Amino acid sequence: RVEVNGIKNGKKVMYSYDLLDQYDSKRKVSAMARTTAYTTSAVAQLLAKRLVEDDGVIPPEKLGMNPKLFAIIRGEMSKRGIKIEHRLA
Repeated sequence: RVEVNGIKNGKKVMYSYDLLDQYDSKRKVSAMARTTAYTTSAVAQLLAKRLVEDDGVIPPEKLGMNPKLFAIIRGEMSKRGIKIEHRLA
């Protein structure tokens, strides 16, 4: 779970993101490998498609702050059976 607090449009908000994954017994891939490698693959695809506009070393947190990129990453994860639940808390 990741919880993010801040101010949006002058009001206090908190977003919560939950991710729970399990071992893939069919492919014999651990949840840790799935959630790290598949995310890395999604980001590599963004770079290959030149959708990341920044140059140099970019912290993953910065990519996640871009709504368009974050939506693409979440979509790629979802295609692989990894669901990230999002809610305004």
